[in-house]
Amino acid sequence: MTKSTVSNIDTVDHFRQMWRGNISTTQLTRKGFQGRILRADIQSCELTCGTFVGSRRSAGAFSLERPTLGIFTRADRALLSGVECRPGDISLFPAGYEHSAVYDGQVSYLLLSMPERILRSGAEDIGVNLSNRFLRDPAVLRPRAGSAATLVAEMNRLIRAASAGAVYREEPAQTIRDDALLFFARILLKAGMAEERRPSRRLANASRVVRRCEEWLHTHPMQNVRVDALAQAAGVSTRTLHRAHVQLLGTSPHRYAKLHRLSRAREALSEATPDASSVTEVAHALGFWELGRFAVDYHRLFGEVPSATLARA
Repeated sequence: MTKSTVSNIDTVDHFRQMWRGNISTTQLTRKGFQGRILRADIQSCELTCGTFVGSRRSAGAFSLERPTLGIFTRADRALLSGVECRPGDISLFPAGYEHSAVYDGQVSYLLLSMPERILRSGAEDIGVNLSNRFLRDPAVLRPRAGSAATLVAEMNRLIRAASAGAVYREEPAQTIRDDALLFFARILLKAGMAEERRPSRRLANASRVVRRCEEWLHTHPMQNVRVDALAQAAGVSTRTLHRAHVQLLGTSPHRYAKLHRLSRAREALSEATPDASSVTEVAHALGFWELGRFAVDYHRLFGEVPSATLARA
């Protein structure tokens, strides 16, 4: 049997739950972000189609066990591991690979994940010999002119099939899975003739600096954030630190650190048990010692007070 679900996503905790806790998202503006995700479990394969409007920073693994391939169909601004992406670009994620990305405006994409053995078998059926490059090394690829439009058309057909009903019987499910497998293999065939996109030195350095700061925030959740401490953790000057955050995220290091911790607080509150946890405990665990200020900042970013998030958990 094959099941498909459509979910409306409007908060960072919804997004994390949709990805089973593997991906964390930091909300970058007070307007938040809104979107929809279609997910279809097609036997041993998974198809995910999403469209979002807003500003966010995401990091994590799409699948811990299976290689994943993605295609952008719209990208007002999408930075994937420091690479500026545009519609038609193909992204390859090995199993367990932790990507990092920044999205702004409207972004639409499709992801396909499947076991390596099934992918190899399907590729062989159409004469594609997969090299380990496609399964071991992350990459962003740009197909030749004309290829992207063909792939997007095939992708839209898959999406319509996956969203046509909640449950498919075995034979249609096999057909949809075979179509997805064929689509996956065709993309890899075209990817073999595509241009690999490399991040500019400027964005690559900025992405590396921000990632090191995020690691420091993760390992020092209760410590007050000082710009000089972040610069030391990233191994750069405070001036370089500030420039990297503005280039990648459009905000200062201190502001992003607060947004990052507020987003982690929302995730923690949404996953907590009201009888066993409190807003105070979550706030203190993330370095928010002034509860009044925490509540004000939280409400300003997410549109509700922390206790309301906890009550819904």
